[in-house]
Amino acid sequence: MAPIAYAIEGPGMIPAQHELARERTAVLVDDPTNRLPRTSLRVELGESLGVALLEQELVPEVVATRDVIAFVRGNERDRKPIAMEKVAAGVGADQLIYLDVTEFSLVDRDGSPRPTATIWVRVLDIKGRERVFPGPEEPRGVEITAQLREVSPDLYRTPSSRRAVEEALVAKAGIEISKLFYEHERIDLGENLGSR
Repeated sequence: MAPIAYAIEGPGMIPAQHELARERTAVLVDDPTNRLPRTSLRVELGESLGVALLEQELVPEVVATRDVIAFVRGNERDRKPIAMEKVAAGVGADQLIYLDVTEFSLVDRDGSPRPTATIWVRVLDIKGRERVFPGPEEPRGVEITAQLREVSPDLYRTPSSRRAVEEALVAKAGIEISKLFYEHERIDLGENLGSR
């Protein structure tokens, strides 16, 4: 009976893990170990998340990620990290979503095409001067892993096609991160179809 119920009712819903405040929001993409092959991918990751938040009407406004990065670059001194609160204040945001990129690879350990990004996520309430997500039991944040399925090895042969795969991966990562903040279906239609 379960497969029939699944077909009729769908896969079920995953609740939001955190409700964002309805405040002007900035996304800070940190890549301290230079996992992203191009700096522009930091902008694209932040923009992907920002667009998803706006499409879901979770926040009223998102600061352009390129403005956040420009502020950080203009205010860092002697390679010392700038405080997240200062970044948010500098771009006029009352809420900051901090993304720490720890993995970004187009192949798995066996060398097979499996684009994967791993990102740790935290949310800060700038007015309240506190981290609001996740709780203190997860000091590093919540880990999100995004993967692209069934990527042809042919796409790795030219620089332009590799860039396209990288861009698709950061776009997917932004969408996956956004799902922390709203109820969504357990799997996308077709996610489990085809070979892995």
